[in-house]
Amino acid sequence: GKYAEATDLIGPARKADLDNPIITLVYGQVRAMDGKADLATAAFEELEAAAGDSYFARLARFLRLALADRESEAMAAVDKDLEDFATSDLEWSWTLAQGYALIGATDNAMTWLTAAVDSGFINYPFLAELDPLLENARAHNRFPLLMSKVRQRWRAFEA
Repeated sequence: GKYAEATDLIGPARKADLDNPIITLVYGQVRAMDGKADLATAAFEELEAAAGDSYFARLARFLRLALADRESEAMAAVDKDLEDFATSDLEWSWTLAQGYALIGATDNAMTWLTAAVDSGFINYPFLAELDPLLENARAHNRFPLLMSKVRQRWRAFEA
């Protein structure tokens, strides 16, 4: 939840490795979570221009469109190929959940948030309260049950 501090940490890594699409994607996510949509959008546009049709550029496009509340374009940006990629990693499943939550597609957001949790994303405080991009998903009727599962796993991990 300390997004300004996270930006301070990611910024130097980004400058040191400008060709790393993952760092730019995460940088944009952190900027978005910090309420800096303009800076997030700029990072996502930069990634799209640099990384062509890569999965990371396509995730950036989805988040950029979702941040701009361009629902139909954001939905069209996700195809089966991108979903298959996102399924392979808890981070990318969570990224799709964020974008879907931003545009109010909360059923989709919950599907991807569940996939992230099932893949091991169990940071309960972050998912339950701190990620502002998930705010719309928190109103979904499946969210409390999923967070109960996450809370149990989080407590077991802490123990």
